[in-house]
Amino acid sequence: MDLVTHGGYQLIGDKNIDEGAVEYLQNNLGLRHAGYRDNIAVRPPDQHEAMFFNLPSDGSVPLVEILRTGFDQMGTPISLTVTVLPAVRNEFVVNVGEVPRQPSQHDGHHWLFDLRRKSGQYR
Repeated sequence: MDLVTHGGYQLIGDKNIDEGAVEYLQNNLGLRHAGYRDNIAVRPPDQHEAMFFNLPSDGSVPLVEILRTGFDQMGTPISLTVTVLPAVRNEFVVNVGEVPRQPSQHDGHHWLFDLRRKSGQYR
């Protein structure tokens, strides 16, 4: 709540932050994202996730959960993004260093990895 009391009011709202949280924090609070850490886990879906992603209820299709913690220039955590994806419909391409960008039909978020949809049995 400290960020909210210092002017980051949109952080607790239910509306999308058009410029994105990283830019919002910098523009409104002067906090610069210096880096982030991704914790990636594969786990079975709970009942609600299985229904949401239209997965079998027996847990046979796992989910990939990514917890991204953003840090400011002082090493203080300033953001947390949670992403949950069905493991059977997504492919992670990890690019480290100076490598040419892979062409993709689905040009998504530019994270540490690119997310690309695969055609598959589950939607």
